Amino acid sequence: MVIVLVIGYFGVAALAGFFPFKAAAAVAPPTPTPTPLPTFTSTPTPSPSSSTAKPSSSASSSATGSPSLSPLGNLLPSHITANTADSCSQEPSDADVASGESGEELCDLTQNRDVAESYVLYAGFPTESLATTYFNSVLTANGMKVTQGSCHNLTLVTASDGSSQYCENTYTATNTKSSSGSDFVFTGNPSFALGDSNAVSSLNVCSDVNSVDVLGFTDPTYAAVGIAISCLGTEQDQEVNSAFLAGDFFLGS
Repeated sequence: MVIVLVIGYFGVAALAGFFPFKAAAAVAPPTPTPTPLPTFTSTPTPSPSSSTAKPSSSASSSATGSPSLSPLGNLLPSHITANTADSCSQEPSDADVASGESGEELCDLTQNRDVAESYVLYAGFPTESLATTYFNSVLTANGMKVTQGSCHNLTLVTASDGSSQYCENTYTATNTKSSSGSDFVFTGNPSFALGDSNAVSSLNVCSDVNSVDVLGFTDPTYAAVGIAISCLGTEQDQEVNSAFLAGDFFLGS
């Protein structure tokens, strides 16, 4: 009877997979390691640290001018700032008369009864060459050419539009450390173009006059251009020119 039971157990165990006939665990095939796809990345250019970066070169004050180092508002001449009737303000960038300016100041002298000029505009640039470019663009836009007439004694010639007169010369201002540059005197059309669609006639007291007097000059010491404007309705070119020759409009004076 015992033998029969033992034989029966082995038969059942073989069918059911019991000991000692338990099936071996299936071995899972190894999972292959995927080969990474190539990637293309740009190699960043390292930015120099503050200890290794080369300092930018600084140009001399006579070449690049102080407007790049100091606001124009700090350089306005005492001829303007000393009178409480005058007011000067920094113009926003959207009112710039030329591209590339480092600053622009407009001084309103309309409440000052002791001067002929109504406004004085200063445009500063980072380099003297940019200031000269702007000055020459004003000449061209208003029908003027270089070396015409005499601005020292106001011998004027007719502008290309036939409605205005002007002179354009170089100058040496001995009362401002012998600085030299170029200047013009213009009398006539109130739509005188200041640059970038800005005209003298857009200024408040200049909007309803038949004639304006304008004096422009380069101020190489500060890489700037100054423009004095009279809108009194009567010719004031002689008075404005006298103020210029006296050194009243030079920055830093």
